[in-house]
Amino acid sequence: MFRNKDIIAVSAYWTLFLGVASLWQADAQTPRQPLGVYAKIDIETAETGCPGYADGTADLHSCLKKLFKDLLKDTAIQGLTVGERWDHIQLSSAGCSPSPTAELCYHAGDDWGYLDDAFAEANDVGKTVQLIITPGVDTPLWVLAQITSCDSMFNSPTSATVGGPNANCGKVTFNGFQQEKQRADGPVFPLPWNCVYIAAWNTFLEELNDRYNTHFLANNPAFVSIAVAGPNGASDEMILPTSAYGAVQYPSGMLADLAWMYLIENSFPGAGSTYWNSDQAFVDQWSHRIDDYETIFSGVTLVLSPDAGNYFPEMPTVVTDPDLFAKDCTPHKGDAESCGAKTDVLSYFVSKVGPNSKATRTGGMTASVPTALGDLGLAGVKLLTDPPKSWKQTPLLGAAEFDHPVSGKSRQKEGCLPSFPCDPKVTTEEAAYNVLTTFFSGTPVAAYYGGLAGPGNGVCGNALMQYLEVPYVDVQYAETGAAPKVPSPIIGDTTIQDLLTMASQDLAAMAAQPPPTCPM
Repeated sequence: MFRNKDIIAVSAYWTLFLGVASLWQADAQTPRQPLGVYAKIDIETAETGCPGYADGTADLHSCLKKLFKDLLKDTAIQGLTVGERWDHIQLSSAGCSPSPTAELCYHAGDDWGYLDDAFAEANDVGKTVQLIITPGVDTPLWVLAQITSCDSMFNSPTSATVGGPNANCGKVTFNGFQQEKQRADGPVFPLPWNCVYIAAWNTFLEELNDRYNTHFLANNPAFVSIAVAGPNGASDEMILPTSAYGAVQYPSGMLADLAWMYLIENSFPGAGSTYWNSDQAFVDQWSHRIDDYETIFSGVTLVLSPDAGNYFPEMPTVVTDPDLFAKDCTPHKGDAESCGAKTDVLSYFVSKVGPNSKATRTGGMTASVPTALGDLGLAGVKLLTDPPKSWKQTPLLGAAEFDHPVSGKSRQKEGCLPSFPCDPKVTTEEAAYNVLTTFFSGTPVAAYYGGLAGPGNGVCGNALMQYLEVPYVDVQYAETGAAPKVPSPIIGDTTIQDLLTMASQDLAAMAAQPPPTCPM
């Protein structure tokens, strides 16, 4: 079933209403929550599209300010999800004088300009901003310079032992890790439990909160959410270097999982062998960072992105929530330990009581991701929006992001459904529709996108997704207003703009109404 153009046109009214309502929500309610379709912008990527970027003559701040303004004009867009790397904001330590010869003082001052502009533009039109700020390998050099490297402990098999010269080391170099080429500013990982790293990150978060949630823009209605990050690599997702994906410690070449075992043993000499040969250290650090975010922020939504069940080292961990593990991690063979550790973090996130709302989000959504439970991801996000009553858990908000733009070279990779071979002629509009089919599957509005709402998708039509993140280049494509040259046999002459407007309407409708009662 697909709605005709008249229904899509009517939905434009609801999209406009939603834009106004989101600002009202930010003013009238705490905590504030993201709702609707958001344009996703990674600052470091968007900069490369500015005129003059290649030869260094670009006025980047003016360019991105215009980009924010243009995206927010779209009536289907309720706000911006802005991603930026920590080291591109906090350029030097406090009170540091600039000097080209001093590593800690190479850059003077902080650069909050891009985030300032995003909030200013959003406030001007009554829309909202979500933040994804990444630490990990995007930690500023002046912070990393204060931390002793662990790399020398891998010079020989016997040097990676407890109590040696590396007893207080706190950073390590990996090569071949996930996201190395796309998002990382370097190969050096601060250990998730290193106290210098944690203190610097928390100080930065406090400054961010002061700037956008309290002092600088008191009770800023545009600030609705921030991604929980800290014990991670090159994004906000729960992704670390692992042996399964070929990551190695540099320069020794030791596989990542074994290197992590040595690092944990070296860092926690009194913890005992059970803790050493375990992912528990990562679970503990994620739990501590959740605590920190609940302490630092208030009145917003905290967003956790577990990604899929893999991407943690495969080391045993005691599963604290066997029900959640059974839903999210079976059948799992090669990465059950990783998946179990992530369910422990999710269970803690659900149980943590604080002054903020909570959401889980998957950042790698394509049309072909599994809709049935068993590997965290999108299905796991939907599960936590409607947990079984026997769990006695508070439902979380649910969200997902397009993994790749459908208007670019990755159209087929993003927009082909798993149920049939990918048609090389799939259009941009069909690819977007296919992704929405997967996104809305298992929700009360699934049928509008050719999806199923029944138990075959792992949920019973009660999943209530809260927001969708779309690459900003797809929003730009939508704003051209171009209709397909040849009507699609599936969606006719529906445009990307029509689809975004529809999605906005349906997300608003799900947020305003109770879920249907599913038949037994």
